[in-house]
Amino acid sequence: MEREYLVYDSTSISSYSKCLKQVRYGKNKDHEHLPQINVSMVFGQQSRLPFYYRKLTGNIVDVKTLKKLLGDMNALGYKKIKVVLDRGFFSASNVNELYKHHMKFLIAGKLSLKTGANACG
Repeated sequence: MEREYLVYDSTSISSYSKCLKQVRYGKNKDHEHLPQINVSMVFGQQSRLPFYYRKLTGNIVDVKTLKKLLGDMNALGYKKIKVVLDRGFFSASNVNELYKHHMKFLIAGKLSLKTGANACG
């Protein structure tokens, strides 16, 4: 675990359910016009084994889920993990949170990223 990078991503699952509280309309990654539930997962880059998962409301965006992940990892005793994130998780707030926790990370930036004083704004 100490030498392995953890990969974090999420997916949406469309649903016709009227009973599940977490099923909501959000940005459907499959472009279906249905409410959905989101599932986030952490797995080992080398082992390819799942390590953590969480079901989320269908209207939450990826960028808003990282702080909860970091809190959960800290609560589980994993304070110094190495994380790989796609551009859906990129924000100034997330980068600052990763630095605040002294974590090693690789995160894809957005192509529209500006440089200078307005970067990450």
